[in-house]
Amino acid sequence: MFDCPTSDSLSEAENGELSVYLGNSFLDDVELSLFSINGAKVFTKTYRVSNNEVKFNVDGLSKGIYMLNIKTNKSLLNYKIIRR
Repeated sequence: MFDCPTSDSLSEAENGELSVYLGNSFLDDVELSLFSINGAKVFTKTYRVSNNEVKFNVDGLSKGIYMLNIKTNKSLLNYKIIRR
């Protein structure tokens, strides 16, 4: 399970996918970067936006605190997420 104490725009589905709602942003692609709390990069990948959200699988992540950066053509969004 993931918690996102600073935003309600993240949610985890039962199939292990984390969904990030991006609002009415009209984006095609975004770059997601996930970092451990120690600053080690877990991954960086470009994802296709569908219905104003992007989804990625989190099944392989260990319990802990992570920082998620979402780079769009307009902004850089940052989220602190907790894997329980």
